[in-house]
Amino acid sequence: MITVFVLLVSSGAGAQGTAGPSPMEGMDMSMPGALKMEQEGTTVEMTEGEVRKLDKEQGLVTLRHGDIRILGLPGMTMVFHTTDKAMLDPVKQGDKVRFTADMMNNEVMVTRIEVTQ
Repeated sequence: MITVFVLLVSSGAGAQGTAGPSPMEGMDMSMPGALKMEQEGTTVEMTEGEVRKLDKEQGLVTLRHGDIRILGLPGMTMVFHTTDKAMLDPVKQGDKVRFTADMMNNEVMVTRIEVTQ
């Protein structure tokens, strides 16, 4: 196993260790196909997609989706496991959806999915 540590140092930091403004401050980081929603005081980015196939018993959903920016994944069609099989109950093949995904146990998993109109 290789562990990598990254130390970020701001050129605006003084001897006291105070950092200057973020280099990303004021930049528009939005991408097509990505929606943002507020959840418990944090912003969670949702990705738009279309359900291509479902296996509700196994908790699997095949989605054609836009970029999943938080994971650095480009738009494609792929199979996802879900963190809870029950979240697929209202979903059917062909539905337009928006969803969140995260890396868990070395696997990209859908953590939330909702049908859009």
